[in-house]
Amino acid sequence: MKIVSFSGGWGPTVFDFFKYSANAANGATLLDVAGGHVFDLVLYILGPVASLSAVVINHHPSSVVIDPMSGKPTGENVTHDGQSQVCVTGLLKTGSKGEAFETPFTVHLQSGVKEAEFSWIISGENGTIRVQADPKLGFFDPSPEMYFNGEKVKEVTKDDRKIALAWEAFADGKNGMHANVEDVLKAKEVMVAVMKSSKEGRRIDLL
Repeated sequence: MKIVSFSGGWGPTVFDFFKYSANAANGATLLDVAGGHVFDLVLYILGPVASLSAVVINHHPSSVVIDPMSGKPTGENVTHDGQSQVCVTGLLKTGSKGEAFETPFTVHLQSGVKEAEFSWIISGENGTIRVQADPKLGFFDPSPEMYFNGEKVKEVTKDDRKIALAWEAFADGKNGMHANVEDVLKAKEVMVAVMKSSKEGRRIDLL
């Protein structure tokens, strides 16, 4: 299983309203934001991370601030001390409790690259599924393009009310229909392990 997420932030340029993300202390780095969404999806759909190894790099120590209206530099540069690339490989604990097995995965977060915002590739015994999101919507594309063994799947269910349905479930107290604090803590544990692995240069076991 492979996930690649590209983003226009956290790189050589940053919009004026998002320049706070350049300071890692503000908790809005590439790993915090994009990584948080990615690992939230992975843990919810496929299961927990058993172990991982990671490399975290910052290729852009300085970012040019861009006016979001004109698209032109404001003349201000900000120090960027977060990540511009995060590469993670590891094993997921998937399957039912009685038949759990480890599945390899790769996650690559990269900033400053003009390609699709989000792609997800899952390969198995019966073939390969690839999900490609709209660059402008990324994780939040309600109707991403889907391919099975290279052939585009024409009928992909579109539900623009997914967020509204999640809030309704939360209001009605329907557990399992929305993320909770425990889900957030699990994703955060993985992101902490990513930084620890990169810093110490070793594999981190989570299970």
